[in-house]
Amino acid sequence: MDTTEVETPHQHPEPQRRRRLTRRVILTAGFVVTLLIGVGIGSATQNTGVSQSTYNASQARVSSLKSQVSSLKSQVSSLKGKVVVLQTDVSSANAALTTEQIKAETAQQTANANAASAYRDQEAALTAQQKQVAGEQRTLKQELGQVQASSIDADGTYIVGQDVKVGTFHTNGSGDTGQNDCYYATLSSTNGSLDSIISNDNFDGPETISLSGVYAFQINGPCTWVLVPQ
Repeated sequence: MDTTEVETPHQHPEPQRRRRLTRRVILTAGFVVTLLIGVGIGSATQNTGVSQSTYNASQARVSSLKSQVSSLKSQVSSLKGKVVVLQTDVSSANAALTTEQIKAETAQQTANANAASAYRDQEAALTAQQKQVAGEQRTLKQELGQVQASSIDADGTYIVGQDVKVGTFHTNGSGDTGQNDCYYATLSSTNGSLDSIISNDNFDGPETISLSGVYAFQINGPCTWVLVPQ
């Protein structure tokens, strides 16, 4: 009996079947993955509840808002330009106002200076006029004294021969006995010194004084002095 082992021939078709199976598996897996992705996308769309029309409308609104923002930017840019122009106008107006203010202040200062000068001129003229009037009043007093001073009762110092006539003057007194409310003094001058007093007295009854050789006659109080006729 022949025991020689018979070699089993190699079967080559097997590897080809495996390759076909591998391709089928790969294609099948790809199809499944694609299907799952589609299912997932559909599921996600269903989960969010956003339809394609809603999405498109949202996109349209976003596009419209972008357009509005762009328009607003243009308007803002235009307004900035107007603001610059207005600021320039305001600066020019302020400069013009400052110029007018300076002119007004200068005019006011000039007017004040002119008014002050006119006031000084008027004051000087008034002073001169007052001096003239005072001189005329003194002259008038002298004339009146020479003509009318035969009776005096106002407190003061009278120049004999100028303010009062030379002669003898008499008073009946104040009539208020015991008060000595009348005063007289005959003077050799009007310098105010005690040495200038020739005679003087306080009284309330009758008094008679001769002004012969007397420079001035001073009286005070409620007594009336009358020139005694010669």
